[in-house]
Amino acid sequence: MLLLKGLIAYFLLILASFFMVIGERLVTQRSFLWGRSICDYCHHPIHPLYLMPLIGPLLTKFHCSHCRHPIAKKYLFGELVYALSVIVLLLTTNHPIFNSAIFSMLFIMSVSDYHKQWVPDRLQLILLAIIMINHALLAIPIYWFQPIVLLLLFILINKIWPQSIGGADIKTISLLSLTYPAHFGLMWLQIATSLALLYILCHNYVTHRSLEGIPFFPFITLSFPIISLVYYFNPNLF
Repeated sequence: MLLLKGLIAYFLLILASFFMVIGERLVTQRSFLWGRSICDYCHHPIHPLYLMPLIGPLLTKFHCSHCRHPIAKKYLFGELVYALSVIVLLLTTNHPIFNSAIFSMLFIMSVSDYHKQWVPDRLQLILLAIIMINHALLAIPIYWFQPIVLLLLFILINKIWPQSIGGADIKTISLLSLTYPAHFGLMWLQIATSLALLYILCHNYVTHRSLEGIPFFPFITLSFPIISLVYYFNPNLF
């Protein structure tokens, strides 16, 4: 049983690595199916063995095997966050496969947003398809009124504070409101906003430089397993 759990956890790390490739290459106009992975610094192709999560970085001591430049920690961080988050969703939610699929799409969007601060529309269409398919298969309710209210609210906010909320953020949050009740969504946004503010404060304190803008998608994604844990241990909050 322990071996099986370990294999599942490592499979999630592999999925995370693949999803990070998809998210990055979609916004850099590269094929995520056929293109070889290369070093970010010397652009030398990376040997398949060194692409294995955890194993590869340990074998190369977290350096490129060709130019010996340190490997960016964002890859290891992303893999661990994805694996741990999916485990949380599998253990704490009523529809674990559905919620894991939603989280996976948000994770890919976060990678795209992190690299280029924009998210391809095709990812939001896939997210909508996941919501509608699961609505048909699992009879998960659809809240048609919530996206309309949110869209009007976000339009008003952007009128008062221009470009305060990105278009991809607005569309994705509105899509999520189709399948998650309002109180759940509001706490989700509160947690995401709090994480973003905490990041900005920490960044400004450490670097003594102000941030003009940050990608918001990673904070939306990170908030999902957090709110699932909150709901699991405190169901009376909702």
